Amino acid sequence: MNTGKITVLTLVLGGFLTVTCSVKEDRMQCPCFLTEDFSRVELPVEGSVPWISLLDDTGRAVAQHPIHPDMMRSGPSYVARVPKDDIGVAVLYGIVHYSVSSRPDVLELGSGFEADSLYGHCARVDCRRETASDTVRLYKQWCTLELKLEGSESWKPYYFEIHGNWNGINLRDFSAAPGPLCCIPRKTGPVTFEVRLPRQGDASLSLQVYETDGFGMPSELRYEYPLGKLLEHRGYDWKRKGLDDALVTIDYAKADVQVEIAPWDDGQDYHDITI
Repeated sequence: MNTGKITVLTLVLGGFLTVTCSVKEDRMQCPCFLTEDFSRVELPVEGSVPWISLLDDTGRAVAQHPIHPDMMRSGPSYVARVPKDDIGVAVLYGIVHYSVSSRPDVLELGSGFEADSLYGHCARVDCRRETASDTVRLYKQWCTLELKLEGSESWKPYYFEIHGNWNGINLRDFSAAPGPLCCIPRKTGPVTFEVRLPRQGDASLSLQVYETDGFGMPSELRYEYPLGKLLEHRGYDWKRKGLDDALVTIDYAKADVQVEIAPWDDGQDYHDITI
């Protein structure tokens, strides 16, 4: 037999064995191929790209990146090579102002920004076999808070700020992650304002109302409302899979504040996304 051919064949087989697992090897050292099934996802925004985070059992990031269309297989599905472990999966649509913090298992909202319109899926998948699969189901990860002013002072040019102690998302379970939150409601009408809030871990949210100077900038703090406690008293649940919206009506003439909850039910209404 030709010695050169034997050498080439040996090299090819040797290379193949380095990237696969033989019968005699510890199979736990071989990867698992995890399939994320997107067949039940209706894209929230045309052309939007999901972002995926895969964490091993120690919290180390196995992968964190956008899933572009050319990375999808028919189905549609996305296949990732992961270690044989319990893998924490998070899939999010609509990331703009969030980024991975110093901890790979936490997304942090940028300073001064309101929450992004995030729809997300979170799961823990047993990947200790050769293959594993998970089906992506999206839930709303922000609260749209509408502020409505009533009473004789409601036409004055007030400036609003919302402060809190939770500005992040834990990628293991989508619970709130601590961090300073400060965001400014947008004016949507003569007496209405709106802001998107991230999931909160307690009732520490506060609504500050400032009078404005001649340039429309905040000058003197006029009112401060315990927004978190008002929402809690009305029954708002920050631990729901899909977060509800809320309406806060402030009546200056009566010195009264009313809170209403607008439930989010089926997980399929993608019309409120703003990117």
